[in-house]
Amino acid sequence: MAESPSLLFKNNLKEVTQLMAMHAALAGAGPGRKHRVEVLNKSAILFACASFEAFIEDLATRSFDHLVLKSQNHTGLPKAILKSIAEMLRNDKNEIKMWDLAGDGWRNVAEQHKQNLIRKYIGPFNTPKPHNIESLLKELIGFPETYPIWKWQGMTVIASKNKLKDFVELRGALAHGSKPPSPVLKKDVNGYIKFLATFSVRLSNDMRTYCELLTGEEPWDSVQYGAVT
Repeated sequence: MAESPSLLFKNNLKEVTQLMAMHAALAGAGPGRKHRVEVLNKSAILFACASFEAFIEDLATRSFDHLVLKSQNHTGLPKAILKSIAEMLRNDKNEIKMWDLAGDGWRNVAEQHKQNLIRKYIGPFNTPKPHNIESLLKELIGFPETYPIWKWQGMTVIASKNKLKDFVELRGALAHGSKPPSPVLKKDVNGYIKFLATFSVRLSNDMRTYCELLTGEEPWDSVQYGAVT
C-alpha cells in the first residue's frame, strides 16, 4: 500500500525542523522572546507553506489519478468529473477538441483537465486558502463538502478555516516583503506546523475513504496524528 500524502508532507517539513533546531541553538530553548532570530521563524513559514502547497497538489493528483486508473473507460468516472470535463470541452475554442475523447484519448483529456484545475486554484497566482482547496477538490473529483475535513477535537470548522487563512496570508506578506502586523515568533511557527500536520492527516484520510468508496480500492494507507484519524 502506498504511503499517505500526509506522511510525504511530514517528510517535506524537514527544512522547517532544521530551522527550528537552529533557532534553539542560537537563542536557547528557554522561555522569553528571542532577538535576532525572527528571520528563521519567517523562513520557516515560507518553507512550511511551500510544503503545504505541494501536499495539496500531490493529494489532488494522486486522488484523481487513482479514479482514472481504476476506470475502464470514461463512463466509470464520477458524474462530477464528467460534468466538469464536459464544461471544459464546451468552453474550448477548438471545435474539434471533443474528438480527443475517442478511444483511450479520454485519459489525456482527463490529465489536461487535472492540470488546468491545479493551476487555477493553487497555481502561481493563487494560494491554498480554504475556498481554493474546497473548490479544487470539488471540481476535480467531486469531493463533497459533507466530509469533516475542517473539524476535529478542539478545532471547529470556523477556527480551522481562519487558522489556515491567517497562515497563508502571513506567508503572502512575507513573500512580498511586507511587514506583518506583529513579530513572527517560534510559538507561531510551532502552532501552524501542528495545525497543518493535523489537517493533512484528516484530509488525507477522508480523501482515502472517498476514493475507496468510488473504486472499491484504497489509494494509500490511513494514518493517525494524536487523536485525529
